[in-house]
Amino acid sequence: MSYSYLEEWIGKKLFESKLLHKENEFEGYHLKYVHPEPIKIQTEKFGMQLTYDFGVSDSSYRMPEIKSKALVRVESKIELPFEEWSSIIYHIRNFLSLAMISTGALVYPLSIIGETEKNKLVNTKDVLVYSPIEIILGFGELVVPSKEEKIPYWDILFRFDDISHQPESYFQNWFDKSELLKPIYDLFFGTLYNPRMYITNQFSDLVQAIEAYHRRTTRNCDLLPEEYDKIVSEILNGTPEQHKVWLKEKLEYGNEPNLRKRLKEIINVLGIKEFIENNGRGIDSFIHRVVITRNYLTHYDKKLEDKALRPEQFYPYVQMLRTVLLTCLLKEMGFESGTMKKMIRKYFEKYVHHLALVM
Repeated sequence: MSYSYLEEWIGKKLFESKLLHKENEFEGYHLKYVHPEPIKIQTEKFGMQLTYDFGVSDSSYRMPEIKSKALVRVESKIELPFEEWSSIIYHIRNFLSLAMISTGALVYPLSIIGETEKNKLVNTKDVLVYSPIEIILGFGELVVPSKEEKIPYWDILFRFDDISHQPESYFQNWFDKSELLKPIYDLFFGTLYNPRMYITNQFSDLVQAIEAYHRRTTRNCDLLPEEYDKIVSEILNGTPEQHKVWLKEKLEYGNEPNLRKRLKEIINVLGIKEFIENNGRGIDSFIHRVVITRNYLTHYDKKLEDKALRPEQFYPYVQMLRTVLLTCLLKEMGFESGTMKKMIRKYFEKYVHHLALVM
């Protein structure tokens, strides 16, 4: 697979150049292509290689066209169904998208070539070769830009060099948790890849993703289940028979922490309280506005309308909620607290800090 901005993320220097002079006279220009060694990453299910494809159109009279592109090669020792390959392609895209989030650039699969045992053959030199299969995937209604924008390498949230000490660990964590965190991935990256989405929908999706993350990674009850069951039994025993079914349904999720508690706990555990407070508002104020606005958007209760965010106030809150979720995902990948805070500061100062005055 080739992905947009993969070369920038890997960060390998491919060309060396030198002006040639003889007795202070220009003699020529020397350009050397240095083909990098493949970077091998082994996960439990498959092997990965970060490698490069190279080609050149030779000409004695015109400037030769040099083509070099970075590739991700994934190989499994066992046959996998196509749906699983599609999932791998999707999760690698999301991995790279997270790395690029501070640049504003979106990552797309540009080309995908597959090889299967059924398409292998032996050529005239008795060499085993595989007939390439071009794979065309549709990621919803995504339209791949015809031209990649140039991005400064220093804007990238993390590059391969930042994880090169143990790349297997970061990719393994990303794939190991893909089933658990897939709803969070879908909601989080969905807000990035759908720029035309209404800002209120972005807000609601990010809040939903935070709730889902807390529910799937943290103890999802205020009281121990046996304690809560005992309380519910006592309440139902004192309830008229005709109301028991209705009340039991109402109490079914009564032991789950509310959104206010979930947000406060996540922000405290992640250690990003300073970013929210430095944005001109305290933690409690930020959480209160998020909760009130989510409840209003869910129920459209007229009593909450004046307390909910106004249209011009949504954007900074969306960016702050995205900062919370970004920190959650970096934590799940395995980044240490100090490294993670440096990354969050980079994103926060570019997309959130200057928005404080319009909150």
